[in-house]
Amino acid sequence: CQFRSSPSWARYWSAAGWEWRTSNNITQPDCWNDPDLNADAQPVVCVSWYEAAAYADFSGKSLPSIFHWNRAAWTNAGFRDISPVVRLSNFAGQAPARGGRYPGLNPYGTYDLAGNLKEWCWNEAMTGKRYILGADSREPAYMYTHLDAQSPWDRSPANGFRCISLPANSTVDPRVDAPQAPTTRDFAREQPVSERGTDEPGSAGYERLHNLSYAQGSTTSTPTTSSLTASPAP
Repeated sequence: CQFRSSPSWARYWSAAGWEWRTSNNITQPDCWNDPDLNADAQPVVCVSWYEAAAYADFSGKSLPSIFHWNRAAWTNAGFRDISPVVRLSNFAGQAPARGGRYPGLNPYGTYDLAGNLKEWCWNEAMTGKRYILGADSREPAYMYTHLDAQSPWDRSPANGFRCISLPANSTVDPRVDAPQAPTTRDFAREQPVSERGTDEPGSAGYERLHNLSYAQGSTTSTPTTSSLTASPAP
């Protein structure tokens, strides 16, 4: 993952990214020489959004939009469905594990989308930040479904990425890659619930309350397109 310095490689970088890379003599990820973060089969970390986007372009792929990422991560499923994935993923508070070490496999056949490290996505968050999803192993598990956004220059040890490749001749609605405003909840407008969580009995009431909160706090208003629809792996 060391970066070439020839001007011909500038075509894989955005103008801002290439200027930053050449001005600061960036030749590799920030913690490339850290043995705890660069062991065999460990995912690459300590990269900015610009580095991740450049590598994705170089490899003939792209960073996922937040809609592609959330579809693959199955975060729109209910709490009962995603909780086994979270329990079996890396939230152990340690350095990122090698790919597939933890058995948190979701129905689309993907590992490590929950925990292990955060993954840069393509979309801007309207504030100059870029979305980075999935939660680091040191973060609380609820961050798996949280639309987090950070500075695109951030090179934290928690920051990694994965690339996607769309089918040939596929089309995606341009709104999917457009900037997406973060969704927030105004808790001052929320109505209190009963001491049992809802009027429904036991865990069913709590689950319904959780799913309502999740639906209000983790989605955006921009619709996905049919090109984002996929069937779960058998």
